[in-house]
Amino acid sequence: MSRKSNRKKSNRNRRVCISYAPGHNVHWIQALRSANDEAVSAKTWPGKLVTVEGEVVTIRKPDESLVRFRVHHPARLVRLLQHKNVDVTINDQFSIMRAGITRTGSTCISVKADKGEPLGPCHIGGLPPSATALDASGGDDD
Repeated sequence: MSRKSNRKKSNRNRRVCISYAPGHNVHWIQALRSANDEAVSAKTWPGKLVTVEGEVVTIRKPDESLVRFRVHHPARLVRLLQHKNVDVTINDQFSIMRAGITRTGSTCISVKADKGEPLGPCHIGGLPPSATALDASGGDDD
């Protein structure tokens, strides 16, 4: 009897965006600095997600004004937040939005202030060897 596996194909040949430009991917150093450095966190403000239209995200600031950002993975943001009027924080110095904020942490999303132009093109590359090794270890990648 043969069994078919429901596991996803290996990520070994998967091509992904490797850009750390604003709006694309968050670099771990920026994520840690925006969370742990008091001078940097002073440039962080709270907001509420209002809309997501394509790659444009609209956030309501504490003074009720609206500000728009562009994000590389808007679908990921929508899945994370599931509905409007969700609390987020924005760090202007490192262009990081924190969403899904709980006592145990949050998800960082790189944002770029919207100036009416789409995000620049992605720099595409293969997954790093460490990601491939994780996939090969049999861990669940969902």
